[in-house]
Amino acid sequence: MQTRDILQIDHLWPFKSLKILDLSNNKIGHIQNLRSLKLLEKLNLSFNCIQEIGHGLRGLPRLKELSLYRNFIQRIDHDLRDLKTLVFLSLGDNKIDDIEQVLNLVFLPSLRSLSISGNPLTISNQEANEIVISHLPKIRFLNYSRVWEKDRENAIEKHRIAVETRWRDIRVEATKEQTKRTVAQKRKLENDSFVAGFRDLMMIWEMTTHNRYMSTFQEDEEKLFTFVSESIVENSNAAAEPIAAPSSPAEKSLPEEGRIDEEELKLREAAAQLNELNVNLSCLHNDLMSLQMHLLDQVTSIETSFEHDLEDAIATSLQDVATICAEIQSPEASGVDDEIVSELKDLLMRLEVVRKKYANDAHDWQKRTLEDFRRENQRTHKMVVVELAKHVDSCRDEIHKKQNAVDEELQDRN
Repeated sequence: MQTRDILQIDHLWPFKSLKILDLSNNKIGHIQNLRSLKLLEKLNLSFNCIQEIGHGLRGLPRLKELSLYRNFIQRIDHDLRDLKTLVFLSLGDNKIDDIEQVLNLVFLPSLRSLSISGNPLTISNQEANEIVISHLPKIRFLNYSRVWEKDRENAIEKHRIAVETRWRDIRVEATKEQTKRTVAQKRKLENDSFVAGFRDLMMIWEMTTHNRYMSTFQEDEEKLFTFVSESIVENSNAAAEPIAAPSSPAEKSLPEEGRIDEEELKLREAAAQLNELNVNLSCLHNDLMSLQMHLLDQVTSIETSFEHDLEDAIATSLQDVATICAEIQSPEASGVDDEIVSELKDLLMRLEVVRKKYANDAHDWQKRTLEDFRRENQRTHKMVVVELAKHVDSCRDEIHKKQNAVDEELQDRN
C-alpha cells in the first residue's frame, strides 16, 4: 500500500495474520490502529509525515524491523519500551535535534541496529555516536557501520558519569513502577475477593429459588419428555417406509456425478493454490521493496560520509597549497638584487592567481562529483524499482490469467 496518498492507518483489523506491512511514500501523520496485528514482524513507514513515535506502536509483540526514514519525527516516547523484540530501527533524515530523545531507546532490550544519520542534532556526529554506543550497550551497528568493542569501551569511559546517572534514574523509575503495579494488583485482589463473595451469595439465592419452584414444574416436565419421545419414534417409523432401492436410471448416473464432483474439487484446489501464490508474490514484492529501501537508506548514509570526506580532502589540499604559497612569499630578501626581487614578486602574483583558480576548480569538481553520485544513485534506485514492479506485474498477470481460466471452467460446470 505504498505511494497511494494514504492519510491515516485504518481498517487493518481483518488482517490479523499479517507479518509485513509497507506503508511508505504516503501522507500518514500518526501511527495508530495497529494493535490487531499481533503477528506483525516488519513495518515500513518511511517517507511519511509522522512527527512522534511511541504510543501508536504498543501491542506489537513480534515486531522486529521498523523503518521511519525521512519523516518529521522530533520526539521519541517512552512507550517504545513495549517493543521487546525490535532488532532494527531506522530514524534517518528526521527532525531529531536532542540526543536525549535517542537515549529513550535504552528501554529496547533486543535493539541491535540503529540509524540516526541526517538528523539536525545540536552536537557533532562523532559525539552523538559516542553517547549512543555508551548508553546502548547492545547496539552492534550504528548508522550501518559496525560498532567495535574498543570504540565502545572508550565511549563508556568518556561518558561514565552520565551513563551511571541515567541507569540510576532508570532503576529508581523501575522501582516506582513496580510499586504502582504491586498496589494495583493488591487492589485488584481485594476487588476480586468482594466480587467472588457477592457471586457466591447470588448462587445460593438462585439455588434456593430454583429448588422452591422445581417441584411445581417437575410433573409437567415429565409429561413433556414422554410426548416428545413418542413423537420421535412415530416420525422415525414414518420416514423409514418410503426408503427403497433407487431406480436404475438414477443409480446409473451416480458414478458420473461422482466424477464431476471430483474434477470440480481439483479445480477449486487449483484456484486456492493460485490465490496462495498471488499472496506469496505480494509478500515477496514487499520484502524486495523493503530491502531496496534499506539499501537506499544505507547509500544515503554513505553519500553523506563521502561528501564529508571529500570536503576534508579538498580543504586539506587547499591548506597545503596556501602554506606553500605563504612560505614562498616570505623569503630572506637581504642582499638580493632589486631586479630579482621584482621578478619574484611578479612570479608570486601569478602563483596567487593559480592558487585561486585551483581552489575554484576544486570546489567545482566537488560539486560535479556529488551531483553525479546523487544522480546515478537516484537513477539506479528508480531503475531497480521499475524493473522489480515490471517483473512482479508480469507474474501477477500470468496468475490472473490462470485464475480467470479456472473461474470460467467452474462457471461452465455450474
